[in-house]
Amino acid sequence: MSVPYLLLDNVNMHERNDVRYLDCQDVPYNKQFVLWLKDVFPALRGLRLSCLSSGEWGSESEREFIESLKDFFPRLTKLSLCDQSDSAVKNLVSGFSDWRELELIKTEILSKETFEALGERAPSLKALSLIGCTAKSDGHWRKVFHTDYYMDVFLEGQGLSSLTHLSLRNICMQGATFQRILQNLPSLRYLDRAFTLCSDEDVRVIAAYGTNLLGLQLARCYRSCEELRPIWEKCRNLQRVIVPHARKDEGAMNVLKLCSFMQSVSISGGRDFLASKHGLTDALLKSLRKNYSSVPYEIHIDGRCHGGMCFSEKEVKETAAFFAKRGGRFDIEDMSHTDLSLDMPRSK
Repeated sequence: MSVPYLLLDNVNMHERNDVRYLDCQDVPYNKQFVLWLKDVFPALRGLRLSCLSSGEWGSESEREFIESLKDFFPRLTKLSLCDQSDSAVKNLVSGFSDWRELELIKTEILSKETFEALGERAPSLKALSLIGCTAKSDGHWRKVFHTDYYMDVFLEGQGLSSLTHLSLRNICMQGATFQRILQNLPSLRYLDRAFTLCSDEDVRVIAAYGTNLLGLQLARCYRSCEELRPIWEKCRNLQRVIVPHARKDEGAMNVLKLCSFMQSVSISGGRDFLASKHGLTDALLKSLRKNYSSVPYEIHIDGRCHGGMCFSEKEVKETAAFFAKRGGRFDIEDMSHTDLSLDMPRSK
């Protein structure tokens, strides 16, 4: 989700009346904290709550904290919960009726009741982000967050007709479940399936039911850019995509040409990109300048890929200047927290 959260350490106290979204980490979740928030940030509309210790959410403190939020911030519309219990998710989601954006990161496996609460809030939602992971415990990997069990309950709530942004990152599900989700989201324009897209069926579902998408996030997914070709061929409304890392200059150039009808393409990276034999070189940058009319208007390459790239500073600067002179953009950036933005790039 494109929510401009602020860390407490970064807040200019002279501008606190203008703060709308706050990232709260390692703070006491109780009524006194809510009173402090009300005094310091009276215009607050969104919260990110993370790093709660397991002993933090006793029944009394949890109820007091949520009731205080409802009393002093009744107009909260954006909420991000990280590493929370099923109880915390259910009670916070149920406590407010006007959520516009919800983000759940690495939570416990949610109960049927919590999915029902999510479904009840669905009519007002514009953006929903479910971000999962796996965790290692006692030498064994276990699922922390998955959706297949109760996704039907969620889908059969009061409808998701208003949802425009959906993230199902690092969450495995059956192809039939994924298809039902896309079929039931007529307004969906931005989809995030990073780390997860791994089967021909997933690709087929997006190609068949994602034709209205404007943005697609597939960073670090387990399909090559070439294997994603059905999506590029069918989803011709796409304006911005984040694609898996491309291997070698030729592979990167091929995917950029496949996506030439788009306005912006980002090539993601990560640790698995660092082997130099898969790296990108100055030859790619020279090819981009030579073939400018055949590639997207904006090109971003993940700065975390630098161990697998041999770009010279001279070529990077020259390419950036070349694109800028023609109204485009080229840059090397850290994409570790990149999400699809509501603000789409200009056309060529």
